[in-house]
Amino acid sequence: MDTTTGFLIYAGVFRLAIIATGALAVYLGYKLFARGVMPEGTTEAGVEAGEVKLTVKNAAPGTCFALFGAALIAAMIFQGSPELVINDVERVDSLSGKTSRDRSTTLKGAPTGSIEAWERFRLSYQEAQTHSLRGDDAAALAAYGDALSQSSVSLEQAAHALNGIAWLYAKQDRTDEALSLARIAVTVDKQEPAFLDTLANVLIKRGELDEALVYAQSAVEMRPTVAEYLHTLAQVHIARGERSEGRMRLEQAAELDARYQAELEQLDSASQ
Repeated sequence: MDTTTGFLIYAGVFRLAIIATGALAVYLGYKLFARGVMPEGTTEAGVEAGEVKLTVKNAAPGTCFALFGAALIAAMIFQGSPELVINDVERVDSLSGKTSRDRSTTLKGAPTGSIEAWERFRLSYQEAQTHSLRGDDAAALAAYGDALSQSSVSLEQAAHALNGIAWLYAKQDRTDEALSLARIAVTVDKQEPAFLDTLANVLIKRGELDEALVYAQSAVEMRPTVAEYLHTLAQVHIARGERSEGRMRLEQAAELDARYQAELEQLDSASQ
């Protein structure tokens, strides 16, 4: 179930529950009023909305129940339909980034600033992704920097940009810097497999294979059908001298993505 469908179901159930509560209050109010239940002392209730003030004095309990229920129902009606709310959610979901390591990754966390600032962040982030996929690392790093400079960026979203920078630094063998950024991203969100995969790749470059294996396995356990994660796990096993396990993972990656087929054939040729 995608985010939009799930939210619509949630919004529909939530509003129906509120309306049902209001209807129940109106019904109970009617029953109390029909029974002639009256207050023993003086009662007064009031509400203000701007310059409008409504005061009810010596109201029967049934009247109070009915007014409360009517107010709940009116609030749900005037608030608008679930579709009006989902538009905002879709704007947040549209701030999605496709990385070369996990094409299903989306930015997480609600906007903390204006929509305009978020739009600037989204454009810079997507620009960085485009440059990265084209191999223009310098332009990608500059665009990631622009994205991170936006005041509305939350820690959750910043982690995606840091992960992208860590990946670029790893390509340039700037492993010390890459390791620091990758660890920050994983610390922010340990449930994002793309972050775990990037950290595993950095650790492979540094020769820290035991720790790399832990993160690579975790990424595959979370997303077992992502070829890039299987390829990373294969690299770890091969680097550790575990050729059989590495070949199995590489074969799985090649079945999902043909670009790893040549690497699999090269591994088989080397072992002959």
